[in-house]
Parts: sequence; C-alpha cells; structure tokens
Amino acid sequence: MDGKPRIFVVEDDDGVRAYFEALLTSKGCAVTVCSDGATAVALIKSGLQFEVIFSDYFMAGTDGRAVLEAARERIPTARRILMSANLVDAELRGLGQELNATVLVKPVPEALILEAITAKPSTSVHRVAPRPDTKRTAVTRRRYERVELLDSTFEGARLGAIGLVTHAVRGSLSNVSEVGMGATVKEALAIGTRLRVTAVLGGFNDTLSGDVEIRWCASEAVREEFVVGMEFLTMPRGQAVKIQQLRKVTQSAEYRQKQSTRFRETREARIHERETGMRIVQNPNT
Repeated sequence: MDGKPRIFVVEDDDGVRAYFEALLTSKGCAVTVCSDGATAVALIKSGLQFEVIFSDYFMAGTDGRAVLEAARERIPTARRILMSANLVDAELRGLGQELNATVLVKPVPEALILEAITAKPSTSVHRVAPRPDTKRTAVTRRRYERVELLDSTFEGARLGAIGLVTHAVRGSLSNVSEVGMGATVKEALAIGTRLRVTAVLGGFNDTLSGDVEIRWCASEAVREEFVVGMEFLTMPRGQAVKIQQLRKVTQSAEYRQKQSTRFRETREARIHERETGMRIVQNPNT
C-alpha cells in the first residue's frame, strides 16, 4: 500500500459515480468505482481491500445492502457508508444499525463526503430533522426513485403561522420524487422550515408545486451555496402521475447522455474553481 486511502464507490448513476471519483482522487485517495452491486460483491469477495466503501442503496439486482453485507464479512475493518435519497429517517437509522454503517442522504455535499472518509464508523444520518408530532400516512414511507433534473429552478414562499411570508427562497432544483425535492440555494434554511414552492422543469415546459418542509440543509464547500432536502407535505392532485411520466422520459438513453455530459461539465467547472478560485459560467443551452 502506498499510503493513499483506498476508497470503493458503488453507484449506478454515471454522473454521481464520476463526481465521487474526481473528488476523492483530487484529495489523494486511490479510488475504485463500480456501476452495479453484483460486480461490487464479486470484487469484494475476490480479496480486494479498502479502507472506505461507499454504496448507493437502490440499484437494479444486487442492492447496497448486499454490497455492505459482503464488505462486513470480508473486510470487517472498512468503514461502510450507505447512500440513498429515498428513505425516511427511521428507515435510514434502522439500516445503519443493521449494517453497522454510516448512512448519508443524497445528494451528499462535498464536505460530508470528505468527513465520512476520515470519521470513525458510526450509524449517523446527516441533517435529518426530527419528525413533527403529526402522523404521516403510509404513502410517505414508500420508496421512490429520484428523477434527476437539468436546468430546473424553484421559488418558494415561507409558510408562517398565519399564512405565507413574503420572503422568497430561490434555487436550482436537482431532483424530485413523489416524496420530495433536492435543491441548491444561496442561503441556509433551518430544518423544519416550511415553504410553498413552484418549480420550473427545464426542457419540459412544465411545473411542479406543493408545500414542503426542509428535512436537511448542508453547506457546499468552496461555493457559497447550500444543498437542501425538501419533503412534500401536500401536492396538487395528479402531480404524482406527472412525476412518474417525468421518470420515464429521464430514463431514456438520450436524456441520460445529456445528463452525464452536464455532470461532467459541472465537475470540471468545480475542480477549476477549487484550483483557481474562478467560476466558469456554463451555457444551459448546450
């Protein structure tokens, strides 16, 4: 071993996998990546050794649970990190305890990725808010695949005790599911903040709306931005069907290629910014 931390990243999303590889390599890690659970399990069982293993939870076929179970058996000293955007906090904590793993909610900010490779093994879940006293329906506990979005924005008005507060919150929308949204904003939002949001879906000539609650908020290193997770409290009738239709479109080969290209451009821009302190302004029409 040459002294570099050996990191294994198992992620079926090309853009996310490439982002992890570029980030961790730039930090001096020896990174091995894999796009599916079955291959990852085979590599672990072949005798490869790692100090840290990141695995997405929802993957076709062999999922992240199986990957980390294999790691626990074959590489018991490795830190195990499970990632998901689609599980509520109680389920996340249960998985963390079961697998003796740290669980991170996607999208995972850069600072938390770097913290995870240096921290001691734990079963923590980052920035998940306590549940309110009101009961949740069974529907909110279902698992949904995120719809990754390009060039999408949102605007929200704070929900106060007596109605809407005029202060507006604006940001870029990165993903959506029947459960909630992931976004990037310019200001820190307190966990538990409630917003009435309208999102404009880039490239689809359509919108989404609803009342949401901030479930977590974390700062993004280098850029003066914050990554937030928002959970739907209410949404208009028929919006779940609209999200299902979006999911079908975004799973096409053409959309995934465009998405992969955009992730690569964003990653390269962030590396350039980190190294030079200068931000590249990208053309959203490319």
